[in-house]
Amino acid sequence: MLLKNETDLSNTVYKQYGLFGQTTDVTVVETLLSYDECLKTNYKLYQSLLLAMKEKDINMLTTILEKPLEEGVSNDFKRSIRTLTYHVPSIENSFIYPFSNGKIEGIHNKIKVLNRIAYGYQNFNHYRQRIFMHFKLKRASHAS
Repeated sequence: MLLKNETDLSNTVYKQYGLFGQTTDVTVVETLLSYDECLKTNYKLYQSLLLAMKEKDINMLTTILEKPLEEGVSNDFKRSIRTLTYHVPSIENSFIYPFSNGKIEGIHNKIKVLNRIAYGYQNFNHYRQRIFMHFKLKRASHAS
């Protein structure tokens, strides 16, 4: 629940939780944050980064990244902040342009799975034809 976007947490739907009884998501998160100040600091920083990325606001994101970190931010989070700061130009491009390489990554992953399954192909052309048939890129030629 701590990884969910704060706006996606329910304040009206009651669920049964083992440690907290019947309560809402927001109450569970607030209770968890009240236990540890370090967790609360990291959570607020994480939620501000999520909001900036959801709204695709590069100014808000750079403001968050350039602001001195509060006391209590974990070392892992500091490393993540440094990584995000390094990649701000690329992140800005992803905010501006609606392009994604998701389809290509999906095709690449499916080819890797086919490669694992089809380890025994001795002829590369048969393997290549199998990939084309799988993605319907080329009709299978029938020998007459």
